[in-house]
Amino acid sequence: MAWGFNPISTYAQGELEVFSELGEVFTLYVNQMKQNPTPSARVEVKDLQASYYHVRIDFEDATLPDFAQNNVGVENGVHSTYLVK
Repeated sequence: MAWGFNPISTYAQGELEVFSELGEVFTLYVNQMKQNPTPSARVEVKDLQASYYHVRIDFEDATLPDFAQNNVGVENGVHSTYLVK
């Protein structure tokens, strides 16, 4: 799995958006906390404090490898978008 980053726009607190390139649905965990109640191809997390987070993606399709990344940075005032390929 590849991981791409593109910071855009500005907000009072940090925001994190993760989406899959081909529409594969997944569950997103940030610091071991589940962020979406049902698997989705795009997940947005709002109101994050500026920090580094552990992010895990568990794909619903068991044939796709799950993915984890340490030290995902979130900055106040930035909407960070990550693409999973």
